[in-house]
Amino acid sequence: MPNINKKQKQRHKTITPSPFFIKVIKPFLHWLLPRLYTIKIIRSKELAAIHPPYIIVGNHVNFWDPFLLGLYIKEIPQFVTSDNIFRTRLFGVIMKLFGSIPKSKFMSDAATVAQIVRIIKGGGVIGIFPEGRRTWDGRSLEHVPQVSKLIQRLALPVVGVRVKGAFLARPRWARKRSKGLVELEYFSLFSGEELKGLGWEEVKQLMEEQLFHDDIAWAREKELRFVGKRRAEYVEKLLYLCPSCEGVATLVSHDNTVECSSCGYAFTYEETGELGPVTGPLRFSELGDWNEWQQKRLIERICELSDGEQIFMEEGPAMLLTGYRAQRLKKLRTGRALFSRDTLYFRTPLREGFSFPVNELEAVNVQDKEKLEFYHKGMLFRLNFVSSRASALLWYRAITGVQECLASGNLLSSDKF
Repeated sequence: MPNINKKQKQRHKTITPSPFFIKVIKPFLHWLLPRLYTIKIIRSKELAAIHPPYIIVGNHVNFWDPFLLGLYIKEIPQFVTSDNIFRTRLFGVIMKLFGSIPKSKFMSDAATVAQIVRIIKGGGVIGIFPEGRRTWDGRSLEHVPQVSKLIQRLALPVVGVRVKGAFLARPRWARKRSKGLVELEYFSLFSGEELKGLGWEEVKQLMEEQLFHDDIAWAREKELRFVGKRRAEYVEKLLYLCPSCEGVATLVSHDNTVECSSCGYAFTYEETGELGPVTGPLRFSELGDWNEWQQKRLIERICELSDGEQIFMEEGPAMLLTGYRAQRLKKLRTGRALFSRDTLYFRTPLREGFSFPVNELEAVNVQDKEKLEFYHKGMLFRLNFVSSRASALLWYRAITGVQECLASGNLLSSDKF
């Protein structure tokens, strides 16, 4: 019983940043970040009239986004952060010292909402990335509806930040950083009174319009370049389908060039973020166009399978772990992941296995770069792909795409559905 009471007290305790830690770390970040990126700040005049409590939102493109957004305002925003970060000792401690609020991706969380309300009542500033995840191709993503609902309900002033250049400086799939301009544009997105007159759907639409950004198009318009070595390496984490032969996970990157191991189709990744031809005609000149095509084509190919048990793709070695929310994960098995039209399988060398029907998976998301997470029957599972070139995004898109087809009734008929 004492342990239960302790946990209940912790759940109802307001998360606050450590004043001493902030006093030490903020000057350090002011020194560090301008050495990593060439930073330019743009502020609208209306911001001078906005005082806590308020909400700050931005497009999500880079690991450093919370630090970038919070560094150039007077207050210390407390960002809603993936609970994945809290599972590691070092970053878990750092996030707690920053006053970050843990949240499971794409899951309803009454405790998180209650924590946000308590912080606001105390005059704090809440930071949220409405997309709920970082972009893979430099184009903004659709916003999570629950964020718009929360913002509309709270009816507080909202400061928007358009982050430009941070994707090209360090794409989500990349291991190396490139040097170039990172521009942070701060502006007043909503007043509290404006939100009182809007429905959450209108809030979502307006936020998506105001925060939308295409990094590659912006760099092209500004004639900017992002200079770095080995720029293309690991882009196959994003580009999982060859546009020439439609091979799945056949692209291999090296330095600034990518080649298909199946058909030999090759291209370069340029300093502008655009793609250049090497062999044959260039199929796509931008990552966003390629990504849009491959998402649609992947699901078409999966749904065309005549047998729901036919294996479409396989990846290994991989580790299967389990846990719950911010708790540290426990390793279950080492083996290989397999995907059919309706089931995600995990098989071990001893032929032990786990089966996860696609229509029973919840909160599917990609953590970091090689980790696929999902909930099944109330338990969190994570697939850690050992290969640094494996695309967890491919597996995420296959699962969520089939789920969308099932929900819309567009999946080919099968006795299993």
